[in-house]
Amino acid sequence: MISKRTFQVIRSGIVFELQPEPEGGYTVTVPSLPGCISYGETFEKAMEMIKNAMEGWLAVAKEKGMPIPDQFEPGKTVIPEAKDATFGNDVGCS
Repeated sequence: MISKRTFQVIRSGIVFELQPEPEGGYTVTVPSLPGCISYGETFEKAMEMIKNAMEGWLAVAKEKGMPIPDQFEPGKTVIPEAKDATFGNDVGCS
C-alpha cells in the first residue's frame, strides 16, 4: 500500500491541506469548510483552484443560511491569492 503524505499550508489564518496524487498534481482541502475540495496539476494551480472552491462554498453556505466559520465572516479574512501560497515557514507535514 502506498502511503499518502499530506502537508499543510497556512495563509491568512486559513489551513489548507494538500496531498500529492500518484498521477501527479495535488488534491487540496480546507478542513474548516467541510467538503471544500479541489485539485490542481501543480501546487500553484491547486492553490488557485481551491480559492475558487472556497468562494463557491461560502456563497452556497450564505445562500442556504448555513453557519460560516468566524474566520470567513466578511471583513475578517481575505482569501489568499495562489501566488501568496509558498512553501516557506508556513508548511507543516502530517
